[in-house]
Amino acid sequence: MNNPQIAPILPPELIDAIISEVDSKQALLNLRLTSKSFREMATPHAFRTFDIPMKSNAAKLVAEFLEAPHLVKFVHKLRVNAQEGTKAFWDVIKDTEGNDVVMHPNLDEREGEPS
Repeated sequence: MNNPQIAPILPPELIDAIISEVDSKQALLNLRLTSKSFREMATPHAFRTFDIPMKSNAAKLVAEFLEAPHLVKFVHKLRVNAQEGTKAFWDVIKDTEGNDVVMHPNLDEREGEPS
């Protein structure tokens, strides 16, 4: 389906609902490259979670990202990856009162493990 008119034909709310179901960051980043309309709609979803890799250049990556306020404003969740390629990370999320909360998603799994 190669229809450049798809964005104007479908209501923005429907397109946004479809985009919100995309769970691949790379797919969202690719979608941003297809048109100006899709870039505007996919950007908030693509940058909703910001992953900080625990690498030697992590500070540089964060500094560069913070210099892009047009992207930073979309971040709702910050993840600091313990090791690249693992699922171990800490989440910084907002609670219902807007406070930052640090969570580790695997704590429940670890509680039953022997120390």
